[in-house]
Amino acid sequence: METYLLFAIIAGVIFVATIITGIVLRKREHPYPPLLSTIHKLISLTALVFVVLSLSELIPGKDMRITGIALIGLTAVFTLLSLISGGLLVRKTESDSKTVKLHRVSSIFTFVFIILSIIWFV
Repeated sequence: METYLLFAIIAGVIFVATIITGIVLRKREHPYPPLLSTIHKLISLTALVFVVLSLSELIPGKDMRITGIALIGLTAVFTLLSLISGGLLVRKTESDSKTVKLHRVSSIFTFVFIILSIIWFV
């Protein structure tokens, strides 16, 4: 099995765990339980590490066209938005609907652009 594929599969499994912990957090009252939100953040960062490892295996030797650069750039932007909005949600004592929507949308777009990036570079 190719190394990038192994990393991508591991990242996918970890992303499912991130989604599950996110759903569990969503069903909880504000403020979120610190242990559960910390687990959610650590799982999310671990998935991101495996995505970076997967892409680092794929990108060398590839022709970096504007599409590839745009995919990686958009993935980075949505990842940052997701991490920042998630951090804001944990710090707030009440649920802010705009921040919640930003976190959900940016998390979905992060996942979509990660998949597109991996497909593009394969």
